[in-house]
Amino acid sequence: MIKAIIFDLDGTVLNTLLDLKTAVNRVMNKLGYCEQSYEEVRNKVGSGFRNLMFRCIGKEDISEEELDTAEKQMVIEYKDCYHDNTRPYEGINELLSYLKNNDIKIAINSNKNDDYTKKLIEINFPFIDLNLVLGKREGYNVKPDPANNTELMEKMQVKPEEVLYVGDSLVDIKTAQNSSLKAVSVSWGFVDKDRLVQAKPDYIIDKPDELIDIIEKINKE
Repeated sequence: MIKAIIFDLDGTVLNTLLDLKTAVNRVMNKLGYCEQSYEEVRNKVGSGFRNLMFRCIGKEDISEEELDTAEKQMVIEYKDCYHDNTRPYEGINELLSYLKNNDIKIAINSNKNDDYTKKLIEINFPFIDLNLVLGKREGYNVKPDPANNTELMEKMQVKPEEVLYVGDSLVDIKTAQNSSLKAVSVSWGFVDKDRLVQAKPDYIIDKPDELIDIIEKINKE
């Protein structure tokens, strides 16, 4: 019986890419690096700001000091535009309404800064309990470490077999596996479907309402 769903944020429930691209290119311009296209940013997000800056700058020999500067500037720039163009993907509101109406708990586990994660949920999905929304926090491991999923399951008082983990990246698949959860990959996010298939999640869905079919099938077994 599925009693809870843990979702990734960026590329899964919210399309944050335009605002991320804006912030990235403000950093690139201020620090003298090359601007990034929409597709370039899409292919480089998913592992936190520091890794995003490393991939966008593209210097293998970049110093820790340079990377620190870029990461700090990214935090500043993103804070200024993080919800300008960010919106839920088509069908997500309907999916979340179904879960809420069927007493299936909803949680969020993101590698995005915890403050941004909570604010974006508050703006776009005010019915989600912020106590069940976790982002990157000082002193806590991030995905693919299972720590946040474990904490969320304890808060929801559910067992791994009662939870599905839904995300758009290879990191999300690994996170689910590390947490002993079934992984549901979404094809509408930031990673091409072919790469998701190769990582062998338990399920791949092309539209949000397909998650409902999975839940209902499992709950009938």
